[in-house]
Amino acid sequence: MGIITIAIGDALLTSMWVFSMPLLKIFTSKIVGFLGAQTLPLATLMVSTVLVSILVMIFSFIGNVFGGASFNPAASMTFHVAGLKKNDSILSMAVRFPAQAAGGVAGVKAALGLIPAEYSNTLTGPSLKVDLHTGAVAEGLFTFGRSLALLLIMFKGPKNGWVKQWLVSLATAILVLTGSRFTGAPMNPASAFGWAYVNNRHNSWELYYVYWIGALFGATLGAWVFRFMGKKREAEDSHSEAVSRLKQSSVSAAMGIITIAIGDALLTSMWVFSMPLLKIFTSKIVGFLGAQTLPLATLMVSTVLVSILVMIFSFIGNVFGGASFNPAASMTFHVAGLKKNDSILSMAVRFPAQAAGGVAGVKAALGLIPAEYSNTLTGPSLKVDLHTGAVAEGLFTFGRSLALLLIMFKGPKNGWVKQWLVSLATAILVLTGSRFTGAPMNPASAFGWAYVNNRHNSWELYYVYWIGALFGATLGAWVFRFMVSLPLPPPTKQKKA
Repeated sequence: MGIITIAIGDALLTSMWVFSMPLLKIFTSKIVGFLGAQTLPLATLMVSTVLVSILVMIFSFIGNVFGGASFNPAASMTFHVAGLKKNDSILSMAVRFPAQAAGGVAGVKAALGLIPAEYSNTLTGPSLKVDLHTGAVAEGLFTFGRSLALLLIMFKGPKNGWVKQWLVSLATAILVLTGSRFTGAPMNPASAFGWAYVNNRHNSWELYYVYWIGALFGATLGAWVFRFMGKKREAEDSHSEAVSRLKQSSVSAAMGIITIAIGDALLTSMWVFSMPLLKIFTSKIVGFLGAQTLPLATLMVSTVLVSILVMIFSFIGNVFGGASFNPAASMTFHVAGLKKNDSILSMAVRFPAQAAGGVAGVKAALGLIPAEYSNTLTGPSLKVDLHTGAVAEGLFTFGRSLALLLIMFKGPKNGWVKQWLVSLATAILVLTGSRFTGAPMNPASAFGWAYVNNRHNSWELYYVYWIGALFGATLGAWVFRFMVSLPLPPPTKQKKA
């Protein structure tokens, strides 16, 4: 009877969830319009995640009434494999999955029958936009990411229930946006089944291979990784306590990396967005001072503004545990041994976050900065051949990384003077590099501009602006380590009279 009760709850919740998704799109659009925030690139994301969070908390309460019902087979599988649903079994899944699929069909039919025709654009299900195997892998990866994020946030994240749910909703929304170019990323086999059924595609191999097998495999893998990272296991030997502590520290480290990566994405988007504004304000200030004819006026004003900006961003970065807006700077401090908690693994998480932040920053700049300042809305461009560009970008980033380390750790004591000297060195390198690569010395910024110009899959981007820059940053850090490790000459011994 327990399984039947949960299965009835599964069917009811899934039908309600699938029916509410078009309504969610409608209400999100209405609220954003009411607030007059249509031009803000993140407004829709913020409103939708808040609404989803409220909805999920209501559905969770209803699910608990039915003994732990869920509207998503992938979520059910996640909690089962993670060992967090002791009463679940393969048998119970065999009963619950068909109930959830039936709920998906009921929800879609209700939406098509009750939602007015004027909102027909919201009445669409997921569709495969790539080949079958790519789709299955993509859906598996998206569901893996959501399942792992769900478990980490809910069981190892902040204590506040509302914050937990909002973070899960935000992670899900980002994955859905990313997956829209592949499978639509429903990450919910029951929802996919409902839309496939009404479109007479419920007997297709595409549905089961991509949206069921791919999603359930991703959910299972996410749960396994969570168990490996953090779930306490009872050991039978004398090292059980040490093993438990090690696992807890692994989860803490993982959450630390995720927190920093979120900060990386936020800071990078803010930095890239602020660069055109910096050019605009520099021009306005120089004009206000009547210093247009002074050759160094623009350089001086821009370095002061950059210094102020970097000090503000450094404070925000420290709040996120050491976040940065530049992958090359992250690599510099890591190789120099100044970030003890960083590793190649953390870089593998942080670099994509910074690249995503670069894209968000460029899109925000293009969407919000008035057209009259379009001359400031340009990214770096290669003005020499590929190999010369890679060498040049490497040399400029090497120079900046070495200057950064020497000034910050061996330079003047005054923090403001340190930052101004770093800004001055950077500005000189940018001016020098404008004839070669534009010298962004920031792979994430270069990626953002390449993405909006549809050049993000080009060898030029990765060879010049990523490999060249990161190699230069690494070399600069190595030289710094060699310089500071040089032994001092021994003190001269005084001969006794």
